[in-house]
Amino acid sequence: MGTEPIRWLHLSDFHVGKDEYGQQRQFEYILKHIAEQQHKEIAPDFVFVTGDIANRGNKDEYTDFVNNFYAPLLASLGTEPETKIFVIPGNHDVDRGKAKAVGRYDILSDVGNFFDPNHSGFEERGLLLTRFSCFVEAVFAPDLGEWLAAPSGGFSQIGKAN
Repeated sequence: MGTEPIRWLHLSDFHVGKDEYGQQRQFEYILKHIAEQQHKEIAPDFVFVTGDIANRGNKDEYTDFVNNFYAPLLASLGTEPETKIFVIPGNHDVDRGKAKAVGRYDILSDVGNFFDPNHSGFEERGLLLTRFSCFVEAVFAPDLGEWLAAPSGGFSQIGKAN
């Protein structure tokens, strides 16, 4: 009984908005690499983008990312790509101009239930959700904003690689 390997690609720290020229070259390089892997029939089954898509959490940074990287990536992956790309926010995906009264350091020592997957934890996290509004509004995956703003504070999915 043979099983096919699962191929995945991990990307992080794009910091869109920090260096426009370098950013476009990076997008082109990664998309070209994925196309080359597809040609060899070893393209990734899953892509994980783990934070710091934007540099300052601004809407135009996400628009640039979606138009110049995410949309071409979706197109290149073919059938049902939205179930194969997972994007989560990082510390640079926060609009620090919003909810300025909320401290960012030592939150776990001050609010021990902050990450609890229940209503109490959700109430504590809710104060920060406005800082992620541009991230949530970006077109990354169906219902992404729902998991980020859910009492569980998490997302899970069971699926097949191929």
